[in-house]
Amino acid sequence: MKVIILNSRERLVPRVALEAKTLKDQGYNITIVNWCRSSKDFSYFSKEQDGFCVKWIMLDSYKGSIKTLFSAPRLYTKIWRTLQNEEFDVIHCIDLFLLPAAIYVAKRKKAKIVYDAKERYIIYMSEYFLFLRGIMKKLIETLENFLVKHVDAVLTISTNKEMFEKRYKRFCRNVEVIYNVPDLSAKSDKIIIENLRNKYQGKYILAYAGELGEQKGLNILPEVIKLVREKFSQVLVLLIGNFAFPSYKEQFLAYIKKEDVEQNIIIMPWLPYDKMFQYLKISHVGLALYQPRESYKFAGKGCACKLFTYMHAGIPIISTNFGELAKVVKEENCGILVDTTSAQAIANAVIFLLKNKDIAREFGENGRRAILEKYNWGKESQKLLKIYKKILMQ
Repeated sequence: MKVIILNSRERLVPRVALEAKTLKDQGYNITIVNWCRSSKDFSYFSKEQDGFCVKWIMLDSYKGSIKTLFSAPRLYTKIWRTLQNEEFDVIHCIDLFLLPAAIYVAKRKKAKIVYDAKERYIIYMSEYFLFLRGIMKKLIETLENFLVKHVDAVLTISTNKEMFEKRYKRFCRNVEVIYNVPDLSAKSDKIIIENLRNKYQGKYILAYAGELGEQKGLNILPEVIKLVREKFSQVLVLLIGNFAFPSYKEQFLAYIKKEDVEQNIIIMPWLPYDKMFQYLKISHVGLALYQPRESYKFAGKGCACKLFTYMHAGIPIISTNFGELAKVVKEENCGILVDTTSAQAIANAVIFLLKNKDIAREFGENGRRAILEKYNWGKESQKLLKIYKKILMQ
């Protein structure tokens, strides 16, 4: 059985990468079609990525802007031209914006369609329309509902009171909620970890892993660093991930220079999970500073990818005290919940954990135990395989 994964980015996000690996391990032939939105960046280009065959759609486009919509006709044409001579059984679509093209191609090729609704697309896309957001949110939801009627299965995210799952089930009979949890088979090199410990000896390391953006609390970090620095002068923040937007990266770099905290921050590009995990293993605290935005208020506890990653590494967490995202930390007793809009509250929590090593260690051990026992990909992968088996038998 051949599966085409239609992806709206230059590489698969961790959850979809795990889905692809699971399917490959079960004998599925996987081809990834990536959309590269900037032809100036040649660092991604390869016919193979993480062991998968990759095809590229080259089309410059704005990211996170209403201007992206204007690229749709050319993008959909390129998708068809890329896939018209391919033979496959399933097209696994990763983005609502790509779904109309995926449905068209699948119908022409008589293939099954899996819609991987891994994001809160309605909320994110409605944010493009500053003055008509409420109206556009309703229109986008109506459009998504219509498109979902034409897919064979939906893989969705955990949301508050499972509102997304319930809505999708009104239009598609095959719906599964997939948690954004880590793969326990990920390996770490003990020698590299020990070398990193020696390299950063004497530093108090705060880890921030994942997409770097304002919504996830990056703007508040400089003030937090200055407050923590009063007690722990050797505090060091490791930012591991890519910036949400190039323009935001420029703003952030200028801001940390202005606030005189450049020496306390190391910015690292996106790393494969195994390598990123090694840096988390030497960290003292994991930061998940979700801001009280609409998208995170709707998020269910199964969306807490950043939290699960820190728990997997066995480090204590500082995270938000609102919504279902807070439930994981509270239920597993693996960190401290704070008002993430308050630099003082965050700094106080950091200082407390750095001063109280036994409590920090206990939090880390609690989180690690929860990952081993219930929040891991071994459990979620079975949901994925069940959906695939079901639709291919229909």
